[in-house]
Amino acid sequence: MSSTSAKPALFLALLCTSVLTSLANERFNQLYNEKIEALSDVSSQLINTLERSARCRAAQNCNDGECLPNACSHDSFGKDYKCSSLLQTVGQSDFCSESCIPRNRLLSLRTPSLTLPSNTLRHKRTGRVQNIEVRSLELRRDVCAFKRIQPSLREAFNKHKLRSWLYVASNTGLMMTYPSAAHPRSEPSLQTCGFVPMTRPWYIAAASGSKDVVFLFDRTSLTTTEKVLRKAFLSELERLQRDDFVAVIAVSGDKAEVLASSGSPSTLRQADESFKETLVQAVRRLSPSPGKPVMKEAIEKAFDILQESETQRRSSLCSRIIVVLAGNAPACFQDCNDQSASECTCTAEIVNAVRAKQNGMGNRRVSIVSFTEGKDNDAQRVARSIVCESAAASVWHQVEPDESSDSALSAYTDIGSLTQTSREYTSDIYIDGFGLGDMITIAKPVYERETNALVGVSGVDITITEVADRVGGSDAARDAIEDQIRKERRSCSPRKPDSCAQQKLRARYGGICADVLVGETRPWRCYRAGSSLFFRSETLESWEDARASCRTFGSGADLAVLDNDGKNELVAAISAYDGSWIGLRAEQNRELEWISGSPFEKKDFSFNFDYEIDINRLHEGELIAACVTVDRRGTSGNWNIEPCDSKRMAICEVKTTAENVSSICPQDTIFDRRTTVYEPVHKVDCDLSETDRCPVDNDSALKNANPLCPEGNSRGRSESDRRCCGGRSDTGPTQCQTTDKKSSSGAVIGGAVGAVIVVGLAALVAIIFFRRKRKPEKVQGPPLEPPGSDPSSPPDRSEDDLQLPFPKSQAPESPSKNVDRSKPPSDLYDRLDI
Repeated sequence: MSSTSAKPALFLALLCTSVLTSLANERFNQLYNEKIEALSDVSSQLINTLERSARCRAAQNCNDGECLPNACSHDSFGKDYKCSSLLQTVGQSDFCSESCIPRNRLLSLRTPSLTLPSNTLRHKRTGRVQNIEVRSLELRRDVCAFKRIQPSLREAFNKHKLRSWLYVASNTGLMMTYPSAAHPRSEPSLQTCGFVPMTRPWYIAAASGSKDVVFLFDRTSLTTTEKVLRKAFLSELERLQRDDFVAVIAVSGDKAEVLASSGSPSTLRQADESFKETLVQAVRRLSPSPGKPVMKEAIEKAFDILQESETQRRSSLCSRIIVVLAGNAPACFQDCNDQSASECTCTAEIVNAVRAKQNGMGNRRVSIVSFTEGKDNDAQRVARSIVCESAAASVWHQVEPDESSDSALSAYTDIGSLTQTSREYTSDIYIDGFGLGDMITIAKPVYERETNALVGVSGVDITITEVADRVGGSDAARDAIEDQIRKERRSCSPRKPDSCAQQKLRARYGGICADVLVGETRPWRCYRAGSSLFFRSETLESWEDARASCRTFGSGADLAVLDNDGKNELVAAISAYDGSWIGLRAEQNRELEWISGSPFEKKDFSFNFDYEIDINRLHEGELIAACVTVDRRGTSGNWNIEPCDSKRMAICEVKTTAENVSSICPQDTIFDRRTTVYEPVHKVDCDLSETDRCPVDNDSALKNANPLCPEGNSRGRSESDRRCCGGRSDTGPTQCQTTDKKSSSGAVIGGAVGAVIVVGLAALVAIIFFRRKRKPEKVQGPPLEPPGSDPSSPPDRSEDDLQLPFPKSQAPESPSKNVDRSKPPSDLYDRLDI
């Protein structure tokens, strides 16, 4: 063929390929939109279910005579849980491959199943009934509220003719799935079986979207005993999506080192599987570092990496986050501790560095998420202060020793949910843990109407088989999915979160930020709370000198006495980052006492640590008095014990009835929250309740509510009995029905033997009846055998004459001798992407 004639043929081939690709994409988009409609149906119901008034009425849902099967239970699915071919396994061996109908599964099409996090349930026997009870009253309220969603799931599944799982998950850890199926268990325990949807890749991606993230990990806090923080950090690294860009800085006592850096200046790298594994191994190899972390240098380097990465287009161009993981106070606190009489401005220096770097980032400010572990109060002070100064959605959380490493850093995901606009997310292709083969998940974040805060995620799965049926082949299906994923990764719609939504998130994880009432744009000198006016003394001096300075303002002026949370909230907004003196002191070998002479009574808003330990350390170790400062880290837990001779600013107080109050605080310089019009930096008057303030009678009804179905068999069942066809006796007339104590293969053999016995007995009865009716003739000698017959062989009986309990086409294969079907593999959860 000549080159002239080859060109039209090549052009025609390219044209045909383009047309076929376009047609496949069009058909995939049609399928995709059908799934989105199903998600929209259940998402709107999820919002209605978790709004305030609906949650208060939730107890009514639990008294309707219906119950929800718990997917982790031994046996609570009831007789509607039957062997079904609706969702068949595709081309792979899985846990039920050895059952008598290996492609089918036990499902309930009547109601969805519910999964809760581990250790949230318990058994409670009432008479002969083994109930499953939700421990927490508030979580029980959510479970009762979730019952409203089940009709929507069933209707959406049928309306849109879905061929895989449809589910909704809340930010409190509940997940409802339709059709209902038993959840895999690593051990037969109701307490240890659980599922935390907030830690799954599809939830994280839908909730937080694409992101640029720099992790700062404090090496000085590492010990020979493995703590929660490093385990949780490793889990987060493994959950990063391929459209995320990441860097890790290991912070020691003398340097901030970028792990697995590919050059200078350091930049982010795409979080593909290879780079994630490199980072995980690098973090595992980190050894403890002496001293205290150089956190200021590390934070400045993190900002530089984010900025340089965007310049070099090594960025998701979406959310930007710095995650601080610390256990010890920054290195600059070493001088403060070594020289008690020094002017300590360590926190202010780090906060000012954050402010300067944020101002250089333009309109795309950086969110800061801080995690602390241990009891270092100074580490917490810095972590909380930089969060409140970040000028973007930020949060702090104290990681406790008993927290799960899977969810300890969930605040990091929640921050992402505040900074992106709601959109659908398509996962990468993965293998379904329940045997439906290769599939993708389309997930949609769901937001509260009032504050726009995330309340949960809805999801629907699509098998590659279904896509292939629609677009014309497996290769075309995979190409169409990849094209959809590329389009999503290129889009990003960041949003500015509502101030109250941020404060509500902070309240959930550790405490809200104080407002900022000082600075260039704040013209006030005095601040009113009740009958008191507070003002700042900005000279760095000892407690005694600070008190003397306050008194120079006139009769009635002295160091502040904070005896209620309203005063503390106001004073926190005008205090120094490193603390300001108030009128509370513990003389040598005495307890804390106010300057008024009244003893100190600990309030919830004051100390967040055992302050008496610090007082005793100063009294016995340094032989000096202990005084109290209040800092700006938040409206609670912001008090500190300091040596009285150290240098700090102070907060003074004067009563509004004092004779010379007008000279101290002229009327036009007074801030009064009740009357002053201004724009707050952090709102402190938000409704921060995580749960509804419901009437007492509603809570009483909730205590008696039991939304989960009781156990039908409290002795427990094997994994095969719970999940596979032929493993249960109460699932209706399945073709390979068996009892609790026998395997499905045993049931088939037993059924066949039983059928043979029945046929034999019937034949014997017929022979006896026939012989009674017809008297046999006497024959001399042994009976004659047909020629060539073997008297020892049984009569020939074809397979068609046997009454098998299953069709021949579905006869079970012999189970493998090496497969233990009584329990799942130990690494079950690691191998399931669900």
